[in-house]
Amino acid sequence: MNKNKIIFLIIFAIFFVLSLSTYYNVSKQQEYIELKHHQSFDMLQQLIDGKIIFFRKQFGGRIRNIVRHNQVFKKAILSNDREVIAKTMNGLFKTLKKENRYTKTLQYISKNNISIYRAHKPDKFGDDLTNYRPIIKYVNQHKRAKYGFEAGLYAIVYRVDIPIFYNNKYYGILEYGIDANIFVSDLTSVSNYMKSDILVNKDIYLLMLKAKHAKNLHLKTIFGKYISLENQTFFTNIPFKNKIISSNYKFEYHHQRYVTFIYNLKSFNGNNNGKILIAINITADNHRLHNIIKLSIVIQLILIVIISLIVIYAFNYFEKVINQFREHEKENEKILYQQSKMASMGEMIGNIAHQWRQPLSVISTIASGIMVQKEYGMFKEDHLVDDMDKIVKQTAHMSKTIEDFRDFFKSDKEKILFNVKDTIRQNIDLIEASFKNHNIIINSKIDQEIELFGYQNELTQALINILNNAKDQLIKLDKEELKLVSIETIIQNSIVEINITDNGGGVPKDIIDKVFDPYFTTKHQSQGTGIGLYMTHEIIVKHFNGQLYVTNVDFTYENKTYTGARFTIALPMIKE
Repeated sequence: MNKNKIIFLIIFAIFFVLSLSTYYNVSKQQEYIELKHHQSFDMLQQLIDGKIIFFRKQFGGRIRNIVRHNQVFKKAILSNDREVIAKTMNGLFKTLKKENRYTKTLQYISKNNISIYRAHKPDKFGDDLTNYRPIIKYVNQHKRAKYGFEAGLYAIVYRVDIPIFYNNKYYGILEYGIDANIFVSDLTSVSNYMKSDILVNKDIYLLMLKAKHAKNLHLKTIFGKYISLENQTFFTNIPFKNKIISSNYKFEYHHQRYVTFIYNLKSFNGNNNGKILIAINITADNHRLHNIIKLSIVIQLILIVIISLIVIYAFNYFEKVINQFREHEKENEKILYQQSKMASMGEMIGNIAHQWRQPLSVISTIASGIMVQKEYGMFKEDHLVDDMDKIVKQTAHMSKTIEDFRDFFKSDKEKILFNVKDTIRQNIDLIEASFKNHNIIINSKIDQEIELFGYQNELTQALINILNNAKDQLIKLDKEELKLVSIETIIQNSIVEINITDNGGGVPKDIIDKVFDPYFTTKHQSQGTGIGLYMTHEIIVKHFNGQLYVTNVDFTYENKTYTGARFTIALPMIKE
């Protein structure tokens, strides 16, 4: 993966995280605003509930006091004189209206459900109210006070119906009604952020129209199952979905954003006779949310730009540092490689000495023999040709030895296709004389003709390092003990394994994991540098993409079991 792709992925990941953060913050703000709305709804619910309870107690108690303690009203009822009743109730109605401008009705109804006197409509009386006034029928039947919202032709009214008893005799009902607008007027009058309207159940309203024989009376604004008696312009053009009104419905009106709150107006028996519809202006909250979204997006873009610049700068900086480190590592590797070569040079010079010892001895013997024969007159010229031929062969062998060692110290420039068997045989030739000098037997099992593509001389150095490490371990054994190094090759799944096994007793368990560490050695400082096996590992892993590992094994040689260390070089069979 190239640098640009990595930078793109990092920036994309940052963008993704920032986007999630922005989305989370915006969602939290939306949740906060929704919670604020619900808290407002709860507050409105509690305020209206509290106000209804307050008025029920206040006016319920007031009407009871009129029935029980107002002697003028009592005399009017007992006299059954409509003029006296009218005069008394008109005075009471006037007082109640003065006390509260939302006072709507004050009516005396007989125990037979007949309207005796309406203070709010003095000319209308004598009608039976049972068909469309269930609260009156209930109170007359059960003779108990009841409270609840009921629809009239022009308003939803909260009615207080109190039974009238004098001297244990039941006379009928004193009913007081107050306009439902009282329960929202204080809220909407002090705040420009709320609009309200009173809605009535359309079925109940139509029943009222039918009872009043006013079928052609024009219906006001219709909201599905409900109609507005106030017919306010604000709510006339609100596009309620499917004409079904509900709380938490959001809409726009004259570029302002609103959310609705619905309070159900229950009758004495729990029927939903109407609703209080309140629209709360949430434009400020909406603008704030939009500003938060805009600000979050701007901040996100700025952060992405800043972080992207930092990432690009940091990436380029650390890429430069890494490249410098790699160059430094390469230089160190070269130095270690050369140190490894130099560390091997002393042993190679000793190997040269062992390789030359026999041919030099042969040449010296031939030269000495010729001199003795000449001195004693025994020299024969026909033997001279044979002796010179022997000397030439020995010098050729010495020349080949020098060439082999010269190749060992030569740095490979190019990868070549080479034969593994020939390379191992060449290694054996280089160290065989030295091994024989220490009575070390080299047992090789290399039958396959295997070709690899790579730096041949580096594999040679790796093998020499492992073989010399085995020799150093075997020298520690007693002279009488058998000293053995086994070399064999195995092919498994396109992998060439070169196993080099000695019978030196194995590697101690406490250091077996450290043998490939740089500068780790168990030898005295004057005898080892600790870089031979490290460089061997570097060559196999980095230059051949192979593996090098060591294990302790038991093996059999000539029907006898030995214990030693096995170094395994595993190389992929890449031929090009």
